Amino acid sequence: MVRHHNLAKAIRDCSWGMFCPMLKYKAEWQGKTYREVDRFFPSFKTCHVCLNQVGSLSLNIRTWTCVYCQTTDDRDIKGAINIRNEALRSLSLGKARYCL
Repeated sequence: MVRHHNLAKAIRDCSWGMFCPMLKYKAEWQGKTYREVDRFFPSFKTCHVCLNQVGSLSLNIRTWTCVYCQTTDDRDIKGAINIRNEALRSLSLGKARYCL
């Protein structure tokens, strides 16, 4: 984001940097657990069924089919499922990063 100056400026103007601290505060206030997945976790490149990982995936590819299990889903859906699964895995292991 930093390299794309206009996008970084727009996000900064919308106070995006306060999203994680506010979400953490609200979760603790409601008695919930707040976890953050590592920013380099390959959520979009990993198949959520068989955990196969593709080498590179350009941003214009919105859907892809896993070569092993033949599952075809939207890139965002796969990413969301993988992030959820990683957060649940880190909860079961008892470790995760909190938003700074």
